[in-house]
Amino acid sequence: MLQSLGGPHGPLTTMNERYRIGAFARLTGITVRTLHHYDRIGLLRPYGRSDARYRLYGDRELVRLQQIVTLKAFGFDLATIGRMLDDERFDTGRALDAQIALLEERRDGIEKIVEAMRLARESVRLAPALRGEPFVRAIRGTLTMNQIDFGKHFTPEQLRTLGERALGEAEQAQISAAWNALFSDIAAAEDSEPASERAQALLQRWERLVAAFTQNDPAMERSLASLYADERNRANVAAAMPQMPKAWAFIERARRARDATR
Repeated sequence: MLQSLGGPHGPLTTMNERYRIGAFARLTGITVRTLHHYDRIGLLRPYGRSDARYRLYGDRELVRLQQIVTLKAFGFDLATIGRMLDDERFDTGRALDAQIALLEERRDGIEKIVEAMRLARESVRLAPALRGEPFVRAIRGTLTMNQIDFGKHFTPEQLRTLGERALGEAEQAQISAAWNALFSDIAAAEDSEPASERAQALLQRWERLVAAFTQNDPAMERSLASLYADERNRANVAAAMPQMPKAWAFIERARRARDATR
């Protein structure tokens, strides 16, 4: 029995029976051609074939596909993703935790994706027989979001560290509110001189929030700066956070004014 749910690509369906490749492609939004390629390179193999030799997919393949799509969005190449997923130490639950933490840094515009990841994480914890619908939502949401290349600028160890930070909903809301307030105050101070007391106070607030994210780790700070220095990522950040370009430019002017006096 299949349960249909509404979604941007048509009805979503929870997985509790096998799917031929065409149906699996329609369910997830991944093309048949891509699924063939993943099979050829051993990244995502069907669990079997029908009597007519059609590729068949089920719950485990759905979970693995969600990991592939998300890790690819974070900038990992397919060969690296394959090694990560095939490592016996790979933990789906911890991986989902890490992905949630990174996506929450881009909260604007991706709230539905974060919720899908949380539901998928909960299904891993609670259900021996995995429910497919949360993973379907995570796959589709990740495919449509602006892709910021985290993997190119943060090391696997740094990504794990970010993922292992346990922030409660109240703390997450507090951090988001602090950033939103800062962006608003920077916009209001746009015409202030970079060396002014007002601009320098905003620079200090910015640096405190960045330090809270990096935990005052110089390597993490360099990775974060490298992420934003990348032209493609800068465009993707601007798409996810439209207020960022002007705010960043304001802060850089204030930083240069401060450094000039030292």
